[in-house]
Amino acid sequence: MTTARDALLAVGETDLAAETEAFLALVSWYRGHDESAHLTRAEELVGDSVSASAARVLAVSARARTIGRWDNAGALRLGRSALAMAEELGLDELRAHALSTIGTAKSELGDSSAHEDMERALGIALEIDSPIASTIVNNLGADAIQRGQLLRADELWNEALRLAERFGDGQNVRFMRGNRIWLDALLGRWDAAAAGAKAFIAECEAGTPSFQEIVARWARGWIREARGDSDGAIADHLRAVTLAREAGDSTRLAAALAICASTHAERAELDEARVLVDELIVALRTHPFAWAVFAAAPVARELGLGEDLREAFEEIPAPPERPWLDASSLALRGDYRSAAAVFADHGALPRAAKLRLHAGQHLIEQGLQSEGESELRKALEFYRSVDATYYVDRCEALLQETRSA
Repeated sequence: MTTARDALLAVGETDLAAETEAFLALVSWYRGHDESAHLTRAEELVGDSVSASAARVLAVSARARTIGRWDNAGALRLGRSALAMAEELGLDELRAHALSTIGTAKSELGDSSAHEDMERALGIALEIDSPIASTIVNNLGADAIQRGQLLRADELWNEALRLAERFGDGQNVRFMRGNRIWLDALLGRWDAAAAGAKAFIAECEAGTPSFQEIVARWARGWIREARGDSDGAIADHLRAVTLAREAGDSTRLAAALAICASTHAERAELDEARVLVDELIVALRTHPFAWAVFAAAPVARELGLGEDLREAFEEIPAPPERPWLDASSLALRGDYRSAAAVFADHGALPRAAKLRLHAGQHLIEQGLQSEGESELRKALEFYRSVDATYYVDRCEALLQETRSA
């Protein structure tokens, strides 16, 4: 593609060269590499042009900004420009593309009209039988997850995968496989998640890299830790941190730092955990979102960094209807029991169990033995159901201690 771009530039086809640069950005993103240089170059090349290529460049650039959550306001501006150009030129597929991005950006900014835009985008895509329909359904699923609607997201992502397969969209099929692994892990379907992650990571290691290796590593790392493979867990989570850095994705990097710090703490590697929590605090002050920050709450409090992390997190302007942000805020205040209840109410049982374990231990230390034992038993019930031997042993040991006291 770089050869095609250079050839187009050589003959003065600047708009087409810009469009090629935008495609290079997409390829880089799918492979887990930083796409920003390609996007900047594409925007420079297209300038003030009005053409199908210019509309596509604007649409791709807008999408990149909102997927990474680093510039939703910019995504909204570019998405609207792309939509106006697509409407002027009668480009229905790009209309759908731009509307979907506008909806996603609005959702992140707390605009209640977001869902309407995404549904309009889907209607256009289905009417013209466009492969972009799979991406739009994926975006609807991601929005459902943000709102805590995990089972609805499960349905939508199954449909997005079906559409991608129908249209022969190999990149999106692979992307959706990554999403399925992560959601299976979040819903407690650990055998399916572990098998999916193993296969996905093997493909990446064999020479077909993917941005979604990050989430596959998270899923496998969670399960490895819970099932007693501490070395495998830390290897996966350290690799996820590295991949997020290589991708230039600030959102996933913040989440990877939180998850990895938690795993270091489980291994009693508090110096290593401190380095990651310190970096996470800095990251939260410059980047506006990290869904997994609650994972670092217990270790941050243990290290005396709990207030710093909480203050950095709560400076973030949070859109409404974001239960995961509410749960993170509760965990950062040390209210693990209430945070666990939020996750449990929305079906994220593994996250609830981990926080219930912390809640049980914390309540017992405060002298609230019966309340603490209740939380531990709830955690134990889940951990037994997924063969999480490490945490089963932890819960049972804590319960035995209370009986012996």
